[in-house]
Amino acid sequence: MILCLLYEERHALACRTKIEGRCDMDRWMKKNYDFKSRRGILRWFLTCLTLFWMVFIFMMSSAGKDESNSQSGAVCEFICEHFVEGYEEMAPEEQIQMQQKISFPVRKCAHLSEYAVLGALMTLTAASWRREDEETMRTRETPGGTVRILPVLAAGFLYAVSDEIHQTFVPGRSGEPRDVLIDTSGVLIGICLVRFHFSLRERRKRKHPRTLPEV
Repeated sequence: MILCLLYEERHALACRTKIEGRCDMDRWMKKNYDFKSRRGILRWFLTCLTLFWMVFIFMMSSAGKDESNSQSGAVCEFICEHFVEGYEEMAPEEQIQMQQKISFPVRKCAHLSEYAVLGALMTLTAASWRREDEETMRTRETPGGTVRILPVLAAGFLYAVSDEIHQTFVPGRSGEPRDVLIDTSGVLIGICLVRFHFSLRERRKRKHPRTLPEV
């Protein structure tokens, strides 16, 4: 009789635990995957935005040599016209030489900027999908401080490698190990900017905590 009671109690406890766990999972799924919830909308928006930016980088890398040179040439011409003193008075040959002189740093800065944006988006996306633990099914309040650097940096590095490999199949383009290093540095800059932003916000919250109004 006692054994039967113990068995029934244990069975009831197991069923209750299973039901509670299923309810917690249902609540978490509804909160994080439902498009109607604020967190779900934010997560899917960041995910789509990150994928869109990756496609944008892929399309920029798909441009041939002539198209790429035309794009960078237009940027160099704009910079020279607005920031180089006496550019308008130069001879056409000198203007071309000036544009060619700044072409290399402009192209590398473009690489760095593209991947800095990618690093920031990947950090925000990874942080928005991370949950604190399986028991509470809750994420932390400061997403920029919860995500680890190395997984995001590794993902950015792998994408940079794949991007350089992709360029080897584009006519007139080539894959450079140096560009992988520049792109990965851009990813790291984006990660650090996001983490710095959230650390400042968290510090501001601690310094000026919100207090409930007295009733």
